Amino acid sequence: MRETKHLPCNIPRVRIVNNLIDEVNTVLQLPKGPHVVYDNRDVLRVLLYATFEHTEIENAANMLRSIYPSTPSPDVVLERLSRLSENEVFALSKAVLAKNLKRRKVRRLLVKGSFNVAIDEHQRPTWSKNGSSYIIGSVLHEGTRTAFSLLTLEIVSDNMRLTLAVVPILRLSLRAQLILDLLNQAAQYIKIKTVLLDRGFWSARILDDLDKAGFHYLIPVPRSDPIDAVLMRIKHLMQWVSPWSITSTDKKRTAHFTLTVQDTPRKKRQRSEEKRLLLATNREVSENELAELAKEYDGRWGIETGYRVKEHDFRIKTRTRLIATRLFLWILQFIVYNQWILARMIQEKRDPTVRLQPITAGQFKLKVLLILGIIRPNR
Repeated sequence: MRETKHLPCNIPRVRIVNNLIDEVNTVLQLPKGPHVVYDNRDVLRVLLYATFEHTEIENAANMLRSIYPSTPSPDVVLERLSRLSENEVFALSKAVLAKNLKRRKVRRLLVKGSFNVAIDEHQRPTWSKNGSSYIIGSVLHEGTRTAFSLLTLEIVSDNMRLTLAVVPILRLSLRAQLILDLLNQAAQYIKIKTVLLDRGFWSARILDDLDKAGFHYLIPVPRSDPIDAVLMRIKHLMQWVSPWSITSTDKKRTAHFTLTVQDTPRKKRQRSEEKRLLLATNREVSENELAELAKEYDGRWGIETGYRVKEHDFRIKTRTRLIATRLFLWILQFIVYNQWILARMIQEKRDPTVRLQPITAGQFKLKVLLILGIIRPNR
């Protein structure tokens, strides 16, 4: 059995992490076949070990069998996962997220105030040819033009970057409706202040639907001939605010909003040709609020940072072509990531001084491996 190095004192208590794992184990019940020998926790142990070691299920199971001879074989774990359908994967993930976000201690933290949220699209290439509606066309990447895609919604506050909802993008999905589905799911847990979007969601239908549903949004404005004409006309002004609108190509939908323009002296934008920041919002804003508006939109990078952490610290490698299995392993990243963030939130609530030295992903992984009995503390 592997021994750990010295564990810092600000690692969450065993009871906090253990409760979180037990909740995942309770909700994340994988389908079983006849004459099942291994329980759900045995399979979960292999999956978590693969997640933390950035390896394939085959490697994780074989490594664990050297510690626990009773560990299920890779074939058993993969066979259990193969019984899942794509719809069951998202039903399970939704149940796990809801279970954790509705915990009493978490609810106390989320009901205070309102939060900015960010929505982003994530794609993974796939080489499957089974015609699943979960496979969509994509740009050429890693030798394939097909992928499966997710929309995620996340709080972008520094100390609680929780993933609140995940929905798949199907072949004939309307992104406007998917965004509303995400927001309606998130609204069960928090009060949404502003939805931060990137240029990929620039659409009259999306913006009009958000406005009609009562959600405030903030989104960069793509350059176009009318926009360039305005910029030329106001080039002597440092900032500018005006009503604006865009119409869909079929002329059926029109979105009305406030167009804001301001100089961007920040270094990260000075490297590009874009010297001015153009943002669209359906909130009431004045020229005096533009600097704060830009700072608020910068918070959207929280979802990008969170996704990089998921990919770096909680990713399982796989070569399977089963869409449902690949989706499950991908979504497991979001679930485990949330466990880490929730453990940080709960521990910081009990002891505010740990905010200066927050629990790292590496420390969280060590604690989970201790609880699962995969490693033992160094005495």
